[in-house]
Amino acid sequence: DVATKKACGRILMVSSLDWAHPAENVIDGNEKTYWLSTGLYPQEIILELGRPLRVAGVQLSATNVRAIRVEGCSEQPAVSFEPLATGELEASAGHLQRQELRCIQQARPTLFLRAKILSGWHDFCSV
Repeated sequence: DVATKKACGRILMVSSLDWAHPAENVIDGNEKTYWLSTGLYPQEIILELGRPLRVAGVQLSATNVRAIRVEGCSEQPAVSFEPLATGELEASAGHLQRQELRCIQQARPTLFLRAKILSGWHDFCSV
């Protein structure tokens, strides 16, 4: 919940840009809106959390994501990320994939998250 727009989370960077499906859709809390990649893997989304905290888990709603790694950064600027969780999602024929990724304990509160989509079930994916 601390990554949502409502909690003052914000997207800092995405590796693909599609004006019809902007990055802000990732954190708007609406499963009917989404960010869409524009091809090739890996794809990345970097976001700033609404407040620093130790992240216990990340809720993922996506389509066509095969493998993902979530990384955290506890200092500014957001350049040094450490792995927090990895996940393998089953093929869903374009249907919504939902998965919670449990994170390892962090020594310090996390300020930024990077979701790195390592591979997909299709040329494009959505989050």
